[in-house]
Amino acid sequence: MRLAIYVRLSKEDEESNSIDNQIREGKEFASRQGFDYHVYNEGKGVSGTWSIDDRPALKQLTDDIRDNKIDAVWVRNQNRLERSVGTFDIFSRIVKSKKIDLYFGNFVQR
Repeated sequence: MRLAIYVRLSKEDEESNSIDNQIREGKEFASRQGFDYHVYNEGKGVSGTWSIDDRPALKQLTDDIRDNKIDAVWVRNQNRLERSVGTFDIFSRIVKSKKIDLYFGNFVQR
């Protein structure tokens, strides 16, 4: 099974949301669950308020989901995925249409 690990950083904060920490946690999750994985790294300085089309890694992830290349998605927490209800709604519809589990840390959204 192929897990997408999505990481994004708008700025460093007190929760240690660094790209390296997010990737490390995602890889640890993949290992515990027995997933192969691919990291979708949006990089630093990318706002969660931007649309999917304005975020190249998130756009690639949604394209790969639509093309059945991804079986599950892991994000450290929801605010790493988005800070926009509209973006969450669109992404959730794509994930649900493909019956893909969406993990926020160790919690799954089905």
